[in-house]
Amino acid sequence: MQREFNVQLKKNVVALLNVWDVAGAAAPEAAKTQVLADTLGGRYALTSNVIVGSLAEQDAIVGDINPLMRGNKFVGPFSVVGNPSFESHVRNRLLEKGQFNTEDKTYQYNDKIWHFSTNLANASGHKATAYAVQQGSVGIVQQFGPDNVMRNRTNKHTWDIENIPMLGLSMGTYNYEDAVDGSALFPALPRPC
Repeated sequence: MQREFNVQLKKNVVALLNVWDVAGAAAPEAAKTQVLADTLGGRYALTSNVIVGSLAEQDAIVGDINPLMRGNKFVGPFSVVGNPSFESHVRNRLLEKGQFNTEDKTYQYNDKIWHFSTNLANASGHKATAYAVQQGSVGIVQQFGPDNVMRNRTNKHTWDIENIPMLGLSMGTYNYEDAVDGSALFPALPRPC
């Protein structure tokens, strides 16, 4: 029974993480800048609210996140959320050029917090896609019902706040002494097979 519970819990945690990942990718898309205050001497252009660099600038654009953001009055540290194409670029073109190589590109990525998502797609003609945000700009808010916060108990009902194993976050729980199908209580969450 415990093994079956763990398998079902893991499926639901993975589904929940995907819901958060989709929302986390949609938030910067909806709030992306419409102004590029400093093009760094014409090095970059703002096209349809997207900073576009030429293929020749593909390595430099990672390092230029900082001055581009400062040009728009944002201060670091910066979090960068990229798609797998962007992750491949960072790992294979920048990380391989570390401190003891003929080129040292560590300054371009060491001062950023990296996240990667499969929920970001490349636009037509683009090699990779990423969002840079001021750290703390995107997050989740945990909200619990009053019964959970007060940890109310009756003869058959118990409300509480529990840690979600494998996730490190908390969730409100509701236990009922009799057997009941509670899946209709939270229809918004995906129900993986």
